[in-house]
Amino acid sequence: MKHLLLALLFAALSTPAWGTFSLRVGDPRLGGFTQQGTIEEAVLSIKPKGLYLEYGLYLTFSARGTPY
Repeated sequence: MKHLLLALLFAALSTPAWGTFSLRVGDPRLGGFTQQGTIEEAVLSIKPKGLYLEYGLYLTFSARGTPY
């Protein structure tokens, strides 16, 4: 358990900070030109499965306000 927590901590800290808190959308045909995207809807579903829970996170992304 201790090794698992250390591995998760290392993975979380090794993620580049510039990509962690931004959502960019773009057309790959335009060569890397991107705009700020948004998350229009976030739905969390939780269902009991015996002694455990099954959960899902459904995100709806949008390019609203961009030329795409």
